[in-house]
Amino acid sequence: MVIGTLEQCVFLRPLPQAVSEISQELVSVFPNPAHNKLFISANQLKSVEIFNLTGAKVASFGNQDSIDISNLTQGTYLVRVIANSKVTTQIINIVR
Repeated sequence: MVIGTLEQCVFLRPLPQAVSEISQELVSVFPNPAHNKLFISANQLKSVEIFNLTGAKVASFGNQDSIDISNLTQGTYLVRVIANSKVTTQIINIVR
């Protein structure tokens, strides 16, 4: 009995082999929702960019793990973190 063809298969990425592999890939942006400060936790942090929902870049930072966001208005933003030669994008909400 044939259940499906190879084209219908879903291939999953292999699981990390060690805890060190997991920690190298983690990027955390917190708190969410945020008020006046945003914190970034990442290995080999290179840069942080914040975009509004229309795609306009509203802030850009270098290797900073603590970011002052008090000048941004309340709303939803995309935070792009470049770290460990990878790009991660997360959604944050700023509330006042």
